Amino acid sequence: MKELLALPTDKLLDKFGAGKHAPGSGSAAALMGLLSAQLITTVGQLTLKKSEYQHIHSQVAQICSAIEVEIVPALEHLFQVDAEVFDKVIQARLAR
Repeated sequence: MKELLALPTDKLLDKFGAGKHAPGSGSAAALMGLLSAQLITTVGQLTLKKSEYQHIHSQVAQICSAIEVEIVPALEHLFQVDAEVFDKVIQARLAR
């Protein structure tokens, strides 16, 4: 299966709306997690620019780093793997 996250947004959305089993709800959940993680990182980066939040800058920077280094790569991997594994399950069921 082609790398789903490399697709243009309109093509990815077409795949979700094509009425096929993959990508499905697991990939959609990972995609929503990715979007949420990026939005949290944006808020964190904006917070780091504001001096009135200096007292929490180190915590915010740590959270942003964890999102970028651990969470986003894991969700990207799960996004793709879910679609691939679920496709194999459906193909096995059909072959039965």
